Amino acid sequence: MLSTFSFHKEAMYRDLRDNFEQIAEHAIVSALAAGPRSGANFDFAPVDEADLDEEFPPEQAVTILDADASQRQCVAAAREGARS
Repeated sequence: MLSTFSFHKEAMYRDLRDNFEQIAEHAIVSALAAGPRSGANFDFAPVDEADLDEEFPPEQAVTILDADASQRQCVAAAREGARS
């Protein structure tokens, strides 16, 4: 196969290769890779969409890009410390 490859990604590849064990041990990475069988529990009770604007006003949200309601629920949960 002939193609043009970007070498900007090679540094990222080398970083992942060189730090594989540390990355693989992280609970979130493990859960993403193994799915439900990883045993990690990331359940949380999100703020109801009807209450979201009042409890977490969008103008006070710290997001790089605009976020929809479900994304804002996750940001709100993270701000409140929801985790496994």
